[in-house]
Amino acid sequence: SPDASTRHQAEAQFNSFSLQHGFGVALLEILLSSAVDEQLRQLAAVLCRQFIHVHWTRQKAGFIEPEVQEEHKQTMRSQLVAALSLEQSKLRTAVSMAVASVAKEDFP
Repeated sequence: SPDASTRHQAEAQFNSFSLQHGFGVALLEILLSSAVDEQLRQLAAVLCRQFIHVHWTRQKAGFIEPEVQEEHKQTMRSQLVAALSLEQSKLRTAVSMAVASVAKEDFP
């Protein structure tokens, strides 16, 4: 949002939600849902990439607890690969960036 107050509130909510186990999986369920508006799906992909960046592995500088549980990592990897075949190019582009983040964390 262009309004700084609204943006700060949204960022605080995101940070709070990102501490919940299963948050990454939930973001990808939003991304994969054709019933959700395309802009929200794109936002879910971008937020997923940010989530992966800070919660994927404890070995990363800038890591923030909690670490993504292994079962959720497996689910997220599968969902991301499935999302690469989405029809909308904006969504595929956002997903490819999240896939790259996983690859970077899994194979440093």
